[in-house]
Amino acid sequence: KKDVWARLAFDFAFWLIMIIIFLNIIFGIILDTFAELRDKKQDRERDMKSKCFICGKEAYEFDKSRQSSFTEHYHKDHNMWSYLFFYVYLFHKSPELFTGQESYVWHKIERNLTDFFPEDAIALEEEADDDEAEEEEREKRIESKL
Repeated sequence: KKDVWARLAFDFAFWLIMIIIFLNIIFGIILDTFAELRDKKQDRERDMKSKCFICGKEAYEFDKSRQSSFTEHYHKDHNMWSYLFFYVYLFHKSPELFTGQESYVWHKIERNLTDFFPEDAIALEEEADDDEAEEEEREKRIESKL
């Protein structure tokens, strides 16, 4: 009888420890999954606040350019609701009445292509032109000194 109680105590302790270990593993997996979901949500929210939905430019690029603010660009130049309204307008308009630009965009939308969206920010294009002019001017000064 002494061996039975020792065996019972050993089995009970073994299964208790195994259950605790397995529950900790399961809880760890669950917590990691929720942490990953939270991180993805925070990344999406940060992108929504600091990146243009249309052209994908970051807000700090507008801060560097000093031509216009990110808020102005986001709400005026690349207002995502204007693009949505344009899509709805095209959806309800008869294809026979499309202008050339409307027809072009509609065919892109039908093929699930997004290359009709602008890739570069409008305010940053002016800065790029200014940078090129400054670079050419520097090159001329260097050549004149040589």
